[in-house]
Amino acid sequence: MIKNLFKYITIIGLAIILFSCEKDELKVYMLDNPIPPSIVSMPDLILQQSKAADTLVFVCTPVDPGFQASAKYFLEVAAAGTDFAKPLTLLTNVHVEAFKITVGDLNKAMVRKFKAGQGISVDFRVRATLVVDAGTGALGTSTNPLNFSSDTKTVAVTIY
Repeated sequence: MIKNLFKYITIIGLAIILFSCEKDELKVYMLDNPIPPSIVSMPDLILQQSKAADTLVFVCTPVDPGFQASAKYFLEVAAAGTDFAKPLTLLTNVHVEAFKITVGDLNKAMVRKFKAGQGISVDFRVRATLVVDAGTGALGTSTNPLNFSSDTKTVAVTIY
């Protein structure tokens, strides 16, 4: 009788332990229309050699997919009206709030793509790449990342 009582208590105890656990998972849902990053303010882009050491700051906002996401951000420039067919990536960072670059470094990068000594019209954008999971090949994985781009800001730039 004591053996049976011990068996019943053991079975009841195991049942309580097995069925009393709750799942501690956190489900993440993406917005139907994620909010892309944006360029909030841009510096004056009349570049002068005498100010090569000055720092230019591009203030931006991060992508908002509806959950706390880790993204890689790219500040890109292309000739105006080309729809970023051949963009030049100026800066890359995991923080988007402020892209900082010196006048000299920006000029050096711009000279690789555009003619010096003249004013040109260019498009700037911030592009965000999200990788949610790796290895499955599904949307949001490293082989098929989610890309979000800001609206284009067209500005006049003078490079030396």
